[in-house]
Amino acid sequence: EEELEAALEKEENQKESMIVHIRLMYENGTPSIVDLLLQSKSMGDFLNKADYAERVASYDQTVWQNYKMVREYVELCKEDLELEKEILDETKAGVEVEQQNLEELIEQKHRDIIAYETDINNKEKVIREYEADIKAQEEEIRMLEAAVAEERKKLIASNGSVLKYDGG
Repeated sequence: EEELEAALEKEENQKESMIVHIRLMYENGTPSIVDLLLQSKSMGDFLNKADYAERVASYDQTVWQNYKMVREYVELCKEDLELEKEILDETKAGVEVEQQNLEELIEQKHRDIIAYETDINNKEKVIREYEADIKAQEEEIRMLEAAVAEERKKLIASNGSVLKYDGG
């Protein structure tokens, strides 16, 4: 864009300069070789005027060629700028699609994490319930063992010994 601006400025300056030059040539007229010959006082004067006219024409041609080159450069800059803009737009669209895919992936992973956390919480709750059941069963076993031990003491106290199983 900076190159384009500089080229446009240069083109505008050259255009203004050419307009001024063309206006002066129109107002003063462009002398022909015959006019130069008739207006000249001597052969040296004629050659000087002819050389001057040739130099002016050569300068005009050079200025015109430079203007055309600057004009072509401006067009080339515009084409390059458009191409770069298209490439940037395509790249931006690709990045936006990639970002959208990434955001969807992040959202999916977030949902997965929530599902895993819920599953973990549910399993921890089940584990706590199992641990509570195990504690209750252990307490019941201790109570039963205490009852058996008490019953054993009663039997020993009443019979003097514990009955033994003899396999029959």
